[in-house]
Amino acid sequence: MRYQNTACEGENEEAGTCLYENECMSRKGSVIGRCANGFAACCSFKFTCGGETNQNDTLFVNRQYPSHENDTNTCQVTIKKLENICQLRLDFEEFSLSQPDENGFCTTDSFMVRTTVGERLPIICGENTGQHIYVDMGQGSANPVVLSIVTNGIKVVRKWKIRINMIACNNLDMAPSGCLQYYRSPTDIIQSFNYGPKLEYRARYLSNMRYTTCIRTEENFCAIKWETAEPGSFMFGAPFEGKDSEFSECSQPFPFFGMHGKTDESLNSTRKSGKPIVDTTNRSSSGVIVTTTQDTTTTSSTTTTTTTQAPVTYQTLPTIVGERQGRLDGVLPPEKDSLYPHRMCNGGASGTLCNFDDFVGIDQGSIEGTGQGEDRFCGSKLLDHDFIISRSKPFQLKVRSNGDHFSNAFNSQAGFSLKYTQLPCVI
Repeated sequence: MRYQNTACEGENEEAGTCLYENECMSRKGSVIGRCANGFAACCSFKFTCGGETNQNDTLFVNRQYPSHENDTNTCQVTIKKLENICQLRLDFEEFSLSQPDENGFCTTDSFMVRTTVGERLPIICGENTGQHIYVDMGQGSANPVVLSIVTNGIKVVRKWKIRINMIACNNLDMAPSGCLQYYRSPTDIIQSFNYGPKLEYRARYLSNMRYTTCIRTEENFCAIKWETAEPGSFMFGAPFEGKDSEFSECSQPFPFFGMHGKTDESLNSTRKSGKPIVDTTNRSSSGVIVTTTQDTTTTSSTTTTTTTQAPVTYQTLPTIVGERQGRLDGVLPPEKDSLYPHRMCNGGASGTLCNFDDFVGIDQGSIEGTGQGEDRFCGSKLLDHDFIISRSKPFQLKVRSNGDHFSNAFNSQAGFSLKYTQLPCVI
């Protein structure tokens, strides 16, 4: 009977590896059930804070797993480098940390990977169950990889289970160089980190992201189609082009904040230029709201009053919206919120219109999949019909976000959930 190193299922449907029981114990594993008709042990390799491993297919879990954590702690584990191992694949089977702050940074909780080779890996927080990343270990390096999860505060419940798989050098399972994520199927769904339901006046996706997701090209497939996994599941970066709504005609450039006082002439000038309207709203020491609106196509600016200005922060956004309507709590129904049409009338943009804010990159992307196309896409739609076709190889999705989430938070952008489908060659 051949069962060594095959997958098995133990108690509570926990996944493990089928081994001789003495081998499981010698490798410091835990028996979670029986396999091979009871002749072998279903073995699980779990370790937690302060642990280290050189074993394949191990699980890094929080100390109280399967229960949650709710304290302040730094949990760190070390993965030792084996001679013939070049990469790690980390699968977030369970991953729940606190949400990023109003600027999109992981300041309360954070997951970090420390390695001496390859590109710098992003800091991650929020809800990321189902995500994965690849970590380069280097063919000639002997240095270990350190995984760290830092938690702060007792008001958040955290839980994680991260599966660690080692990939041998020159193995076909290795991700191409420079790929943080790697998908190996004809179709799948790719999401931004911390993607989920909208949070009012908050952007869910993370700041300062710069990584590439790669897709293995299947044999006899020549193009790839990207589309929203569900309606409205692309909200990434500044939208420029609007669409009609039941409240008003939407034709204003992004950001849709502070449009009061703008004339039709100045708005039309900005639309034609393709440049954003930069808007800052400030508050004097007496509580008077001071609005300074500047069109980037000109050098002129108009200030409604000249008092000492204090910068606006994300926390003041709902309050400012409410104050403009004579309310201080920032809670307004759509029919009374004059900014609501502008916040809801978000469209999609591509090419140079995406240069000043966050975007995803798809080389030579277009609706028809022909011609030069565009290489970057942003806003709240994926072009006009929420799909893009590209024939550029290798198939990649590049994610770029900056450190300024002001307008993205105002528009409650959640990130993206995109389905890709490889298209066969047409002879």
